[in-house]
Amino acid sequence: MTDEPAYRADVAYQGAPGAFSEDAAWAMAGRAARLLPCRTLDDVRTALEGGRAASAVIPVWNSIAGDVPGAVSVLERPGWRTVASHTLPIIQCLVAANGTSLDQIRDVRSHPIALAQCRRFFARYDWLHPVPDFDTAGSAALIAASGARHQAAVAGARAASVWGLHVVADGIQDTPDNRTVFVHVMPAPGEV
Repeated sequence: MTDEPAYRADVAYQGAPGAFSEDAAWAMAGRAARLLPCRTLDDVRTALEGGRAASAVIPVWNSIAGDVPGAVSVLERPGWRTVASHTLPIIQCLVAANGTSLDQIRDVRSHPIALAQCRRFFARYDWLHPVPDFDTAGSAALIAASGARHQAAVAGARAASVWGLHVVADGIQDTPDNRTVFVHVMPAPGEV
């Protein structure tokens, strides 16, 4: 018998399949990595501390919105070490159920950081109401499940594809060079 934990995933990340954090996890750990999507950053921390994942990918900073709330408290855990960082270009899209047009949409769900990256878009289309949610891709999943034409999500084009949605508007972030820095962390040897 060994004292090593039996990991079920290589990397935990915050978000649903199709999230930008999933893209960052694959970029740092490889496409063959077994990923564990988690609803919140605290869930990512719990997965890593509980041995459900060998490592975690955490978004820490965005070029438009600044520091990612909650990331620092997760990263300051004793015994964790940063093994890599990755800067991911972020192209935000307005995604909705197939056949939905911009003038039909009223509520737009997404992670608060993603909504903050698109302030100019919301100012231009003032009938759109931003609704904070837990994740970009998670919001896309909710829109896909509901099929409601008065709702949309701010998410990446890959999230739209994963959840069977279409892109209503592409590149809606405030600046074209939008990017997020992610760090790949794992427990120091002997810490789990």
